[in-house]
Amino acid sequence: MERRSDMRLSLIGLLVLAIAACCPAQPGEAKEVTARQKLEFQQKRIRSLMEELEDRMFSLSELIRKEAPDNAARLVLGLQRSREELIVDEMAEISKLIEKNELKDVEERQRRVVFRLKELRELLLSTELDLILKLKRLRLMNKALKDLDQLRKEQKDTENATDGKHADQRRKEARQTAELLEQQAKEAGADAAARELARSRDLLSGKPVPKQPGVNGEKPKGPTKPSESLDKAHDELRRARDELLRELRAYIRRALIDALLQMIEVQEKSNESVDRFLARKAAGKGRPISRRDFTRFAERVEEVVSRLRDGQQLIEETEFSPAMGPAFQFYREYADELLTVYRAGRLDDGLRGVGSRLVEDLRKNVDLLSEETKWMKKVREGDERGRRQVVLLTELNTLRIVQGRLRSDIQRLLAAGAKDAYRRALGRNGRWEKIIQDVTARLQARGDSDLLNGPADDEADF
Repeated sequence: MERRSDMRLSLIGLLVLAIAACCPAQPGEAKEVTARQKLEFQQKRIRSLMEELEDRMFSLSELIRKEAPDNAARLVLGLQRSREELIVDEMAEISKLIEKNELKDVEERQRRVVFRLKELRELLLSTELDLILKLKRLRLMNKALKDLDQLRKEQKDTENATDGKHADQRRKEARQTAELLEQQAKEAGADAAARELARSRDLLSGKPVPKQPGVNGEKPKGPTKPSESLDKAHDELRRARDELLRELRAYIRRALIDALLQMIEVQEKSNESVDRFLARKAAGKGRPISRRDFTRFAERVEEVVSRLRDGQQLIEETEFSPAMGPAFQFYREYADELLTVYRAGRLDDGLRGVGSRLVEDLRKNVDLLSEETKWMKKVREGDERGRRQVVLLTELNTLRIVQGRLRSDIQRLLAAGAKDAYRRALGRNGRWEKIIQDVTARLQARGDSDLLNGPADDEADF
C-alpha cells in the first residue's frame, strides 16, 4: 500500500512538474538562437514528462484496480481526458513551431496546454468521483438512446417491407447492433433495458423467447416482435436516464456553485489589479502598463470564460436547467467584452463597471443555487410536485437576473447619454428577450406553469 501511495504522489508530482515547466516560458521574447534552442529543449522535456504521466496513469490504474476501484477509475478517466484533449499532440505541435522559429502562436498554445493540465490535475485530485462516473453513465445512455432510435426505425421498416430482399442481412446487422446496445446498457447501469435488449437480440435471431408470466390468471405478456421489444427497451432506457438525471441534480448544483465561486475569486483578483493600475494612472505614479500586464489580465478572464463555457456545457448535457444555460452564456458575453479590451491593450474606467457587474451577477447565481439546496432539504421525500416547484423558482429567478441586468444597462447608458452604446444595448436587449421567451415556452411545454397554481403553503418562494 505504501508503494501505491508513493506511485500516486509521483504521478501528481509529474503533472505539477509539467505545469511548472510550461508556465515560465515566454516565447514571444526569445530572439536569440541560444534562447530558442533552450526553449525547444524545455518543450521536449515537458512532452516527455506528459508521456511518462500517461504511461504511469495506465500502469497504476491496473495495479490498484481490485483494491481501490474508485481511484483506478479516476486514473482511467484522467488518461481518457488527456487523450481526448490531445495534450501530448498539442505539445508536439508547439515543439514543431519552436523548431521552425514560428513563435507567434506558441504563447497562446502554451496557455491552452497549461489550462488543460490544471484541469487534469483537478480531475486526479477531485473528490467528486461520483459525479464524474454518473456523467460517464449519462453519456453512455445518451449514445445508446440515439443508436436505439435508429435501430427501431430500421426494424419497423424491415417488418413493414413487402419484399424479403436482403432480409437476412438486415436481421444479422440488427442483431449485432442490439447486442452492442445491450452491453452499453449494462455498462451504464440500465439493467432493465439491458434485459429487454437481450430479448430483442433473441427475437432477431429467431429464437423462441418465453413471455413474462401473467398475473391473477391473465395471459402471459411480452413483446412478440423485435420492434415491440426494441420499443420497450427504449422506454426502460429512457426511464433509467430520467432517474439518473434526478440523481445528478444535487451533484451538478454543487459543482456549479464551486465553479461560480472560483470564477468570482479569479474575476475579483482581475478587478483589483485593474483598479490599482487605473488609480496609479490617475495619480500619475508608477510604471506604465506593459504588454505582459495585459496578458495577465486576459489570462484571468480566459479562465472565467472557459469555466463558464464548461458550466454551460454541463448544464445542457445533464438538462439541469433551461434557464441557467443561457444565463451562463449571458455572463460569458460580459467576460468576452473584457477579454476583447485586454487583448487590444486598452484600459479605462468603463472596465471597472463591466468587471464588477459580472461578479455581482455571478454572486446572485451562487445565492440562487444555495437557496435551492436549502429548500430541497425541506421538501418531503416523494413530494415530486414540491421538488418541481423549487426547481421552477430557480428557473424564474435565473431569468430575473438576466432581465434585471439588461434593464439596468439600458437605464445606465441612457442616463450617461452614451447614444451608440445605448443603441447597442437596445439591440442586445431585443435578442435576449427572444431567448427568455424561448426558455419560458420550454418551461410551459413541460407543464411547469401548472405548478404556480398550487396551494400557497406548498410553494417555496425564495
